[in-house]
Formats: sequence, C-alpha cells, structure tokens
Amino acid sequence: MKTKFIQNDFYNESQSWVLEQVTLHEGIHPVFADATHVLLKVYIRRNAYDNQSQGEVRYWNGDAWSSVISRPIQMLECERVSYVDKDPSPTPFSKDANHLRSLALQVVASKASLKANGNK
Repeated sequence: MKTKFIQNDFYNESQSWVLEQVTLHEGIHPVFADATHVLLKVYIRRNAYDNQSQGEVRYWNGDAWSSVISRPIQMLECERVSYVDKDPSPTPFSKDANHLRSLALQVVASKASLKANGNK
C-alpha cells in the first residue's frame, strides 16, 4: 500500500494545538467500487483540558468527510499543552496520528471486505 501526504499541518487555533493530516492510500480495497484509492483526514486537537481534546479520523466518501474513528485524548499519547507554548513538539501528535490512521485503515478495509461479500 502506498501512502502520500496531501496535507500535513501543525498549528495553533482557538487556544489549542492542532495536527491535521490528509493522506491518500493506494493499494487498499476501497469501500466504493468505482474508487481507486482511500482518502483519510486525521485531526488531533490538544489543549490544557482533556475534555476539549480528542483525535479523529475521517474518510472521504466522495461527497463529504465521514467519521471513521474517534478517541478521547486520554487514549492517546499527547500530553497537556498550553496555547501559549511557543513551540510544542509535534512528535506525540504524529505518533498518535499514525496509530489512529492505522486503526481507520483497518475499519475501512473491513467495510470494503464486507461490501465485496454482499454485506452492508
């Protein structure tokens, strides 16, 4: 399977640090029969409050982004970070993004397999 990064941004927004990645995956069975690839968006928002922080992966269904998997920040490695930090490390965000993307690809592949076998 080939993976290509379309977007890889790490930025401060609304008093939170955000990692946003869009990746194109080729060589995986797509959910839609006419698709030749899978497009995923990882979005991790982290600030000083656990209840305002999370990681999510969305799948492009051809018309809109659909949620595939979402995890509370407590299940990820990202530590609390203040929006006033000048240069937090994106490394924990990237590790979490890789983990979430791997889980999402498993979900998408399972759905494609079910669909190929006549299930919804």
